[in-house]
Amino acid sequence: MQLFRVAAADAFADSSPKTFEGRWHLPGDRVIYFSLSPSSALNEFVAHAEMEAATLAAAKLTLWAYDAPDDLACDVIDPAALPAGWREDWALCQPHARNWHRRGAAALRAPSAIMPAETNLLVHPARLAAPFKLARKLAFAPDARLIDPKRRRLGKP
Repeated sequence: MQLFRVAAADAFADSSPKTFEGRWHLPGDRVIYFSLSPSSALNEFVAHAEMEAATLAAAKLTLWAYDAPDDLACDVIDPAALPAGWREDWALCQPHARNWHRRGAAALRAPSAIMPAETNLLVHPARLAAPFKLARKLAFAPDARLIDPKRRRLGKP
């Protein structure tokens, strides 16, 4: 199973416990978010980048790929089982992450709030058999219009 992540730095340099909360994790959780496609990974990065547009446009982004074992132990969240409002309210999602951490699976398949038809895969870095040093950088140059709003052609087909 190939996993993707876009980052402005080494995507695996910090696998220490998070100090902030996210949709599928709480402070103290060890988790790295991945997507199942490069385009979904870019969408997730841009949506969650805490940068001004100019800083984001100037950032040197890297697309990382990681070959996870096909038999990776995953908990799965069925989007249909999530309560209304889960895309807006992280607190509705975090109990699923708590359950995942308690059960001890290496990964959690969760729907993307940005594009619910897409899947994110959260990985607990200490629960993988293969180390992240097997991750590799891929050639990557996103279209500037995706990152810099000033480059978009407004009002044109």
